[in-house]
Amino acid sequence: YQAVVPSTWNSSPRDEQGPGAYESKDSPFVSYYSFAKDAWPRNESYEAWSGFKTLPKLNFEGSAELETKVLDLGAKWLGPEFGADGWRLDVAADLGHSPKYNHGFWKLFRSSVKAAKPDAVILAEVYGDSSSWLGGDEWDTVMNYDAFFEPVGFYLTGLEKHSYYYREGLHSNTRVFSESLLETMAKLPYASLECAMNELSNHDHSRFLTRTSGYVDDKRSSADVSPQEMAEVGINKGILKEATLLQMTLPGAPTIYYGDEA
Repeated sequence: YQAVVPSTWNSSPRDEQGPGAYESKDSPFVSYYSFAKDAWPRNESYEAWSGFKTLPKLNFEGSAELETKVLDLGAKWLGPEFGADGWRLDVAADLGHSPKYNHGFWKLFRSSVKAAKPDAVILAEVYGDSSSWLGGDEWDTVMNYDAFFEPVGFYLTGLEKHSYYYREGLHSNTRVFSESLLETMAKLPYASLECAMNELSNHDHSRFLTRTSGYVDDKRSSADVSPQEMAEVGINKGILKEATLLQMTLPGAPTIYYGDEA
């Protein structure tokens, strides 16, 4: 956010607002996070998403101030000052500490966002069935892992989205591919399906072109070949073209990851 900090400020926002929650019990942000009782500070005693300490989990239930700030930010970035077109919500199913709070918060978030910009899109990342968030009062749509990304990837390459393993029974299996698409599409409201984010590659997973080689990750190492050269071994641009045809014709919003357009 440094680009929008007024140039007249001579100190950082952190200096203005006090120490961080990880630095002092007296921080104004302590209630924003969950810390182990009587364990302070700098001992990694805070709750983190899936245990990754670089990703502290926000404690919305413990701070009405935090909830209000995030809802206000949801509206602010869509306003005339910044003009964003919507929000992509990372691991949105994991916000909060209970399904009840999670759904309650996203209802509030939608109200804040749509009040600021009625046509703003709310697009969430979630693995698995997302239908409970797509009733018209929370998210608009999702990153389409279930009804595009994974079925297409397995059908055309046989590889899991990280290239961690190969599934022979799914590779080129037309029956399973068709049944999988029909089942997963049926779980999405059609309006959400029509604008779901249909990707072949993204920042979290191996590139689709890399997966066309059929190599799982742990078979890519070689003493004689550099990682860059190994990434080129066995790739098949014809399979990428097949995948792109599906991306452009199946229901959803084709979303091309930078680099893939080349």
